[in-house]
Amino acid sequence: LTLSMRRRARDERVLYHYNGHGVPKPTANGEIWVFNQNFTQYIPLSVYDLLQWVGAPAIYVIDCSNAGQVLRAVEQAIDRDRPRQARALENFEKFHGMPEGTATLDQVQNSSAGLGGWAAASGDPPTPPTADGAPSAKEASPSSKDKRGPGRSQELLLLGACSATQLLPMNPNYPADLFTTCLTTPIKMALRWFIDTHSLIAKSGGITAEMLDTIPGSMVDRKTPKGELNWIFTAVTDSIAWSVLPRTLFQRLFRQDLLVASLFRNFLLAERILHSVNVTPCSLPALPPTHNHPMWSAWDYAADMCLAQLPALRADPSSFRPSTFFKEQLTAFEIWLDSGAEKRGQPEQLPIVLQVLLSQTHRLRALELLGRFLDMGSWAVVHSLSVGIFPYVLRLLQSPAVELRRILVFIWCKILAFDISCQADLLKDKGQKYFLAFLNAPPEVLPEDRVLAAFVLSAMCSGPYRPAQSALLASGLLRTCLAQLGASQQVHMRRTRSDTPAPQPGPHPEPEPEPEPEPEADQSLPSSAARAQQARR
Repeated sequence: LTLSMRRRARDERVLYHYNGHGVPKPTANGEIWVFNQNFTQYIPLSVYDLLQWVGAPAIYVIDCSNAGQVLRAVEQAIDRDRPRQARALENFEKFHGMPEGTATLDQVQNSSAGLGGWAAASGDPPTPPTADGAPSAKEASPSSKDKRGPGRSQELLLLGACSATQLLPMNPNYPADLFTTCLTTPIKMALRWFIDTHSLIAKSGGITAEMLDTIPGSMVDRKTPKGELNWIFTAVTDSIAWSVLPRTLFQRLFRQDLLVASLFRNFLLAERILHSVNVTPCSLPALPPTHNHPMWSAWDYAADMCLAQLPALRADPSSFRPSTFFKEQLTAFEIWLDSGAEKRGQPEQLPIVLQVLLSQTHRLRALELLGRFLDMGSWAVVHSLSVGIFPYVLRLLQSPAVELRRILVFIWCKILAFDISCQADLLKDKGQKYFLAFLNAPPEVLPEDRVLAAFVLSAMCSGPYRPAQSALLASGLLRTCLAQLGASQQVHMRRTRSDTPAPQPGPHPEPEPEPEPEPEADQSLPSSAARAQQARR
């Protein structure tokens, strides 16, 4: 069964779910119990053999008592296989003449050098193909396939219901497979647990567990009660994981694979519910405790508001009042920007802001707050990219909303100024058309905003990135730029003429009077001494 499952999955991730209720517990030697071929008795199965058969990538869900024993066996299998990994890398480097320590496992897997997979890594010589060119039986066996080794710990994930010494709870109010229920139907299980733990609220509103099946709506429709609860649950669990996990681990578990992200979100709920019955789930990689995270209070409040409407919704589904959860979280993010941003920490609401971008109601406000956050510096851009902003803002370039253009151009300007590698994805989705249209927008667009769009287009061409250059030339980039330069010159000339002061009419100032020349002495008149002499005579 496991071999055929891997063949059908090829390189995709395989989900292996072991439901061990009613069977013997896992052994200390790393064995689980399964039926024989006739389904007449239980036989032990080595966890190491199971890992070899299932291969990688894979995720294991172990729902049984003492599930931590299986986790220990998996860790031992990984440690056991690491020497073979090292030998495989060493053989690959010698074969290709590479410096020591430069080869990776992905290179070994993708190589066609005929190393023989893990068998060659163990020291066995490569097995030649058969006469018809098909791989030999040894190469096709699970033990020799490159992706069959359990040592690929980065591709192996595990979720266990309890630790190695704990037994699963036997509570009549909950299903026997409580851990599996949390992973498969998280919303229903979360509401049922909320009713049990908040009995006063349930009794005052007349809410029972049987009424949970009558919540109207669909999980994929965010405008219905059930869909909105699922939307809020995704935002809350993403926020919890974002605030407690390292960036690389968060991206690996919550952003790379939709199946893995969904299971680990639901695992956070299982950890909260099972902790209330003194059971501690385990996982590989290990996660820190999150059962007492403050964001669970926001989820409880949203669940309470939805359940309070349930009696009225059963009579009239159209009387549903949407939750104020996302509006309140945007307000909390705005307060953080106004008061707590100088600490340069990571805001808990950032994953929730990305979820709000999916809603047209609060999309503009969310983008404006996101733009304020990105404007704080490169550290803010790093946080935004690590939380997964890129696919959201890339999808919004397809939106025809005019009111979003200015802030989207600003956000993309910040992203490309920090990470120029985004130019390839932007060109793949033909994002250059969005910014060219913004450059050709009506004259009321501010020149400062046009400069930002021009920067995005120039960043797409930098490198030089030839595909983007060809696409932009074919889209008429030069013609657009020349038109913008001509228009800017005309505006500059008009502004220059208007700024030059004209002569003002008025009376001319009177010229200052010239100083009168002093009179020269008249030589024809006698002097005073001559007149006195004449008088004596």
